[in-house]
Amino acid sequence: MFANLKDLPQYLGLNDQVYDVLKNAITQHTLATGCKLDVNLLAKRWGISRSPVNDAIQRLMIEGLVSVVPRRGTFVASIDVTDILQLMDIRLMFELRAAELVIGEIRREQMQDMKSILDKLEELLQSENLDFLQYSQSDLELHALPIIWTNNEKLYKLYQSQNFQWYMTRLGRSSAGHHEHWAIYKAYEAGDLAAVKQAVTHHIEAGKASVIKRSNNGTPLM
Repeated sequence: MFANLKDLPQYLGLNDQVYDVLKNAITQHTLATGCKLDVNLLAKRWGISRSPVNDAIQRLMIEGLVSVVPRRGTFVASIDVTDILQLMDIRLMFELRAAELVIGEIRREQMQDMKSILDKLEELLQSENLDFLQYSQSDLELHALPIIWTNNEKLYKLYQSQNFQWYMTRLGRSSAGHHEHWAIYKAYEAGDLAAVKQAVTHHIEAGKASVIKRSNNGTPLM
């Protein structure tokens, strides 16, 4: 269920190692919504004290990934339609601002990085059994590129802290969304800020519409 702490980069402190393992397990759905997190059992599993586990859980609570139910314990938090729509609005604001900062400054090799991820997404879509978790991870890498290109470390950390992967794996728009990705790429390639903003806005608003439709139809989010 969990990675071994010894398999993580050694430059990370113990608290960060525990945090990374738990966060990855939640965002990648190894730990399902509603799963109970027992501090004692986790500490025993990894052969460590309770302190690093408690520290990690406190950080995950701040990020909204876990919740505490009085007299019952700590659980992987649930996510509802309102949560997803609000996160998508936040994501849109990040990505529009990033476009404003980087347009006209993008290097050829950076565009090649974007195309490489698009090609990977294309390959995943054409596979017989789509690995949607892998698709969502590559999708997020694609969207994070303009944030990275700003060279604004604080902006990137804030973007990462929103845990977009948690809801991305619930959208189920892989094929439709991929056509929109190419529109974003072409707009960046042309250096057309207005076109980038239009393409990014259309992509995220289409995702929101899909979430609302699935909710109205009673289709469970993934």
